Amino acid sequence: MVAIRGHIWRLAELERRRKPHDAEHRERRRREVLGIIADNLSKAGWSWGCVSVIYSRGRPIWIADAHRDDGKRSVVRADEKLTAFLELEAAIRRDSRKSHRNNAILNG
Repeated sequence: MVAIRGHIWRLAELERRRKPHDAEHRERRRREVLGIIADNLSKAGWSWGCVSVIYSRGRPIWIADAHRDDGKRSVVRADEKLTAFLELEAAIRRDSRKSHRNNAILNG
């Protein structure tokens, strides 16, 4: 799983460096990365969703949400869909590490 996450972040970094005329390739890569993240969330037991809304100044904003049956939930917002999913995955990872650390302390 760690190797996959590293791969996703490298793909995202490549996306940021791409030239504007590579729009078709960039969109294909973006869909690939989104698919990997969505699969990872689903395999880990998360239900997820994403919506785009128009901000008061006319700019779009993406809101991504993931929740599980045990009541855990993460919600993030970003200017781009890919960024929203990357942030969502990072937030879940942080919460997961925090939970493992707290369990270790309690069970100590």
